[in-house]
Amino acid sequence: MVNGIIDVMSLPTFKIHRNTPKTSFLRTKLEVTVAGSVKLKFDAADRIKLWVDGKPKKIETVTTLELEKGIHQIVIAVRNDSETKARVELLAGESVAAQWK
Repeated sequence: MVNGIIDVMSLPTFKIHRNTPKTSFLRTKLEVTVAGSVKLKFDAADRIKLWVDGKPKKIETVTTLELEKGIHQIVIAVRNDSETKARVELLAGESVAAQWK
């Protein structure tokens, strides 16, 4: 991932079930230094699933997460069947300091 852009076609793919599209998974860590709301912006929200610390989260174009101080595991699944790129952006929060780790 460079500047939030995921080159989906360069990622390994998995076909979980015979009737499902190919999917690519990305895992990263997000370090939150002040607890509060963190916003993630997705340009392909209809092709993405998100888990934070092992728990699934509902995706919207801008998804707000309430996170405690500490390091959080982020897993993103991207449907890899049509477009070649997707973008995930960490938006500046009002009271939270967070960065990709």
